[in-house]
Amino acid sequence: MERIMNKFWWKGSNGGKGIRWLQWDRMCTKKSSGGMGFRKLQDFNVVLLGTTVSITQDPWLPSSDPYIHTDHEAIRNRTVDALMITNQIEWDVDLVKDIFSERDAQLILSIPLRPSDMDSWFWKWENLSHYSVKSAYAAIQETKQNSCWNDNFPWKRVWNLKVPLKVKHFIWRAIRNILPTKDQLLSRRVAVIDKCPICNLEVESVYHSLVSCQFAKQCWCLLGISPVEDDQSSFNNWLSAMIQKCINRKLQEVVMVCWSMWHNRNEIVWNQRGGEGSEVCRSAKALLNQWQNAQDKSFDNFLDFMNQEDDKERWEQPQEGTVKINVDAAIFENFNTYCWSMVA
Repeated sequence: MERIMNKFWWKGSNGGKGIRWLQWDRMCTKKSSGGMGFRKLQDFNVVLLGTTVSITQDPWLPSSDPYIHTDHEAIRNRTVDALMITNQIEWDVDLVKDIFSERDAQLILSIPLRPSDMDSWFWKWENLSHYSVKSAYAAIQETKQNSCWNDNFPWKRVWNLKVPLKVKHFIWRAIRNILPTKDQLLSRRVAVIDKCPICNLEVESVYHSLVSCQFAKQCWCLLGISPVEDDQSSFNNWLSAMIQKCINRKLQEVVMVCWSMWHNRNEIVWNQRGGEGSEVCRSAKALLNQWQNAQDKSFDNFLDFMNQEDDKERWEQPQEGTVKINVDAAIFENFNTYCWSMVA
């Protein structure tokens, strides 16, 4: 099942097999540790076992022979909580004595249910000490993730950014160096020319494509980002530095421009067309504003384009026997054209 899930995640948009850039175990690492937080089914099945104890199938009695010997129709396929008084942490003594043999009944009733001053077992991963599937699964993953990735990248800052989810996913792939850049494709034995499709001067890597390429430097200059320092040899290090010195709004624009540059790169690779640096930055900011306005339930697209005087104007139905002509026009700067229309 996990193999099918991994195959589905990495398959191409055209239905092809695609390249599986990352192992499923690493994909299941929690987001704050650099993974995608997918559920590992085997571990989840293990922790589910802790929520129910079968009366007849599980070894739960305090004895060297911990299994129930009684065979009764009322306890088949039932769990231990069925032997307690409803909504109380107390054995239903009459029920237990009626159903079970003397041996089983004595062992069951010898198990204390009410809290006392004596030491007792508790679940340390929950504040209330009660077992839960969520905390058990998190504890299992924590032990595995300590050896999965050893980095101090501020992942929570990335995942908490108010930008489209597709942009967060793109940034995650860029940090993990699993974008289909020329150097990565060659490492997967895909026959491609290693040069950057934009500048055609250097080998294309994530760092080159998004940071050190002359086109990328132009975009960062337009955004007001200082030149790249020589000691930043990876996109991971560069973005870490951006996170340290940028406020939230600026950091949002940084990741949006990264995504917009990659989109522009793909337009060049697949459609042989691309825009100028100014267009890349402008489209990144426009997409960010549109997305954030869409998330703001109090935002009104109609009122945003009206001033107080315009607010008094409303469309009115024409008088009988007359014709009313409604007109509108728009200018499209990217295509250097305009359009107008009218409806009578």
